[in-house]
Amino acid sequence: MNNTTYAKYAENNATDARNVDENSRRSPIRKERENGLVLADLTDLIPGPIVFGISVFIVIVLLRRRRMRDVSNIIIANAAMGDAFSAVVLMMSEYVSTVNHTAEHIQGICSSFAYFYFFQYIYSSWSAAWLAFERYDLIANNVSRHLTVKKTLILILFTFIVSTVFPAMQAMGWDPIRFHKTPYGYSCSTFRPADNVADKFYLPLLYLINYLVPLGIVIVSFSCVIRIVVRHVRSRKRRRAMRNNEEGGFSPLDVIRTRAFIIIVSLIVTNVVLTLPMVIITLGFKFDVSKLYKFRVGRKFSVAFASNLDLYNKLFNSLLYLLWIKNYIFNACACKRRTGVRAVPS
Repeated sequence: MNNTTYAKYAENNATDARNVDENSRRSPIRKERENGLVLADLTDLIPGPIVFGISVFIVIVLLRRRRMRDVSNIIIANAAMGDAFSAVVLMMSEYVSTVNHTAEHIQGICSSFAYFYFFQYIYSSWSAAWLAFERYDLIANNVSRHLTVKKTLILILFTFIVSTVFPAMQAMGWDPIRFHKTPYGYSCSTFRPADNVADKFYLPLLYLINYLVPLGIVIVSFSCVIRIVVRHVRSRKRRRAMRNNEEGGFSPLDVIRTRAFIIIVSLIVTNVVLTLPMVIITLGFKFDVSKLYKFRVGRKFSVAFASNLDLYNKLFNSLLYLLWIKNYIFNACACKRRTGVRAVPS
């Protein structure tokens, strides 16, 4: 770090400390954070355990029996597993961003949280892409699907590798996470402006490969689905015009009207839309595009809003997962009742 960069970094830290000191004199809640979280943080912490519990339950239900391990269930279980991990990481963001830490712990806390935060973000982003691709494959190749169980597991392995590699680049020194001193200890500097030109390209590259590319897969997959459905509708109209009303074989219309298709579309749309604010905010911080980002209150509020939006998105996803397995649960309960009736002696 050269003298100019160090001087700029020290000046930013001094400015942040003055802003925090001024806010602490006005806010009694800020003073309580010296020793831990406060009651006001519960609204941000409550969704985490709920999402984790439901998501783990979904994975167990879908994968516990071999006959249920088809492509669709494995893709859903993978998304639920990613949401379970995301819930834990996003819940920890309150501890990382609001509680002041000691000097010997701050580096490890900031670096570890940054790694796992980007891991869960990348994993969720690619999981949404595979959900869209699976629906396209179901409609386009219903008789002989291209996406087998083996290929699905390869996609999941690819997702895990990509999610591991990109955060590791930051841990090895490319645009590293920083921290600064506060009146009560040390705090992580979340998404600070980059110190040099090379560091400015880390986040854009991460979002290009792990947001725009999965988004492209989603758009292409559903564009193909729409084209197949439109072609099917036109073909059916021609058959009706020829007074041939015989229906047979596979119908894409039947697929897109199912509850399963609606659930997956909802999962994809919410994952794409509700993670976009964090993408915009973090890129804005890195390139320092707004004077608002120079004030700690504005930065904290913006990141907290985007993070909570993502966490409540996971909560909504968990409710959709429950709808996905509703039939499995009802069928299992019905089987147990029938078995119990047979077991009663006459």
